[in-house]
Amino acid sequence: MIMQPAQFSSSLLMKNIHMSLRGCALHNGARIRWPGAVNHKLVQRSYSKMAQQIVLWRQQPFLEKAGHYLRLIRLPIVAYGIYTIGYRQGIIDSHQNPLKFQQDLLEGIIKAYIPANSEEIGDVEVNILSETDLKDKRNVGRVDSSFRMARVATQLVQQAHKYVDAELHKAKEAVKSRFPDSTIANEEKLQEEFQKDKDVTFWTQAKTRIAGDELNAEPWRFVFVGNTLSVNAWVTEVLPKRIFITKSMYSFANSMDEIAFILGHELAHLVLGHVSKSNKLELQMRTTEIVLLSLDPTAGVVTFGVVALLDLVRRAVEMALCRDHEREADELGLRLVALSDGDFDLKAGAKFMYRLHTMEIKSAVTLLDTHPPSLERAQRLYQESQKLEVELAKNKADKPQLSWTKRLWSLVGSLV
Repeated sequence: MIMQPAQFSSSLLMKNIHMSLRGCALHNGARIRWPGAVNHKLVQRSYSKMAQQIVLWRQQPFLEKAGHYLRLIRLPIVAYGIYTIGYRQGIIDSHQNPLKFQQDLLEGIIKAYIPANSEEIGDVEVNILSETDLKDKRNVGRVDSSFRMARVATQLVQQAHKYVDAELHKAKEAVKSRFPDSTIANEEKLQEEFQKDKDVTFWTQAKTRIAGDELNAEPWRFVFVGNTLSVNAWVTEVLPKRIFITKSMYSFANSMDEIAFILGHELAHLVLGHVSKSNKLELQMRTTEIVLLSLDPTAGVVTFGVVALLDLVRRAVEMALCRDHEREADELGLRLVALSDGDFDLKAGAKFMYRLHTMEIKSAVTLLDTHPPSLERAQRLYQESQKLEVELAKNKADKPQLSWTKRLWSLVGSLV
């Protein structure tokens, strides 16, 4: 009896599969015994179904297969198209009415960071101070909470400028050390090498996040949010050169030293580009979800279960990244406080975190927590503050002391 093409292909494929899954295999001329017994009938049935699906797929018309492949890529293309339209519309709105656009962004950001309680959202008081307000002679003697926090924030912003400039200078010097003097003398070639270097690129972007670009010469603004029980502070790259802090945070803190640590922590997030990193990771994970949805290997039976699992994995990865970001921001924020001219208590951050730990109902970290346990952060901050105190004392001892006349002239110059 002559077999039909489908039967012949299936039979031949099954024969090859059966031969490869026998109780032994050849590897480099040596016979290797498979561990355990192999249920040949079960394997044969499984691979028989697989072989039939392969044969049926090969027998499908070209147009049907082409349509299947087109469906694989349709969702990513549609998603990208929607993203592009939204991006363009956002640019149009921001240019047509920039003040209203910024106001809408401000309200959206505040609502995103404050718990959605009906009695809080809608009647939230917002007080915004800028660096220009602090320089106004009429506000020099004001000691209310907003002005006190704004002055501390200004000191830390200035220190962040210095820190980023120093790190950018180090990165550029490291690039110069790898090339001969002829390359260094060629300014155009040197700039090309700077653009290729990851460290120079990172700190250049950090400088833009702190100082703004050439077209963004506006001063820093400090946004104080009242009428809310939320104890929070944050920064965002959507509205640059702004620090948000709730007045409940000011009430929760015991001193301006603790406020300095909180503000330094938020500025560290901005310096290190944590918001951009988190957004890139979420974009990659979301794109993967869209691709899996477009593949739809089981006609929707298992796809949504796989996507749900991937969503859980995505959130776990994002939260783990957020916890790492919090640790990095604690360390750099404390350094910014230490290097500023405010003479703050470096152990205030550890005290703040320990007090926060005592008020937490749940101290154990889970996969979906965005912050490390407060007790762990308090311990790390205490250890880091001790190291910084030793470092500052050593730097102070190595620094040459000014004579009393130079100190006097320096004081007169600062008053003038």
